[in-house]
Amino acid sequence: MSTKPNDGNLQVGPLKLDEGAEYRLTIGDQARLDVDERYDIFRYHYGLKKPFEMVKPPSDKQNSGNFNPIYQMLDYARRDPVTKKIIKPAVKWDTGILHEGPPESILTDISDIKQKQIELRIPWMLLNMRDPSKHEIIGEFWKDGLEAKMITEGIEVTGQIGTTRIPEKDRGFYNWSEWTNPQQREALKPVYQTMQQAFKEGVR
Repeated sequence: MSTKPNDGNLQVGPLKLDEGAEYRLTIGDQARLDVDERYDIFRYHYGLKKPFEMVKPPSDKQNSGNFNPIYQMLDYARRDPVTKKIIKPAVKWDTGILHEGPPESILTDISDIKQKQIELRIPWMLLNMRDPSKHEIIGEFWKDGLEAKMITEGIEVTGQIGTTRIPEKDRGFYNWSEWTNPQQREALKPVYQTMQQAFKEGVR
């Protein structure tokens, strides 16, 4: 998957690409999304700009062939104010894991992967989107820092199934209209019924 022109990896495993890919979507026993090491904003921020968080910094090498898990920082490390030693390590979350479930559930990222057709929902932030309503993504932060931004034309998709490559004529391209007020639909999370029942029964 690609959102930036002239960037990303030109080879994903055995798959050689004409246009570089910033993201690798793998669907197997578990579905997950990984990011090109050079476009890994988590490691750039917490490994290079805040090295005390004990996160390995990324490489700025183009076409490295490396993809990293996509993490979110949940809690910073804690240091002893006297010895400066870390007494509590940082806590991070692997947000690249896509959760399988029924399409109607708001907690579902990907529908039943055993079916011929699947529905995939990728949160905007996993694709380094700064403002998807304006097609704005994180830009060249190696040059312009964390405030870097650029406009993307959309998301280009190609891939292979097993050892069979998807033909070039069938490559996907996802684009969307800009918006001011996003469409939204309210839905109750599954835990709602559990909490509702607990309040009805009261504390025992």
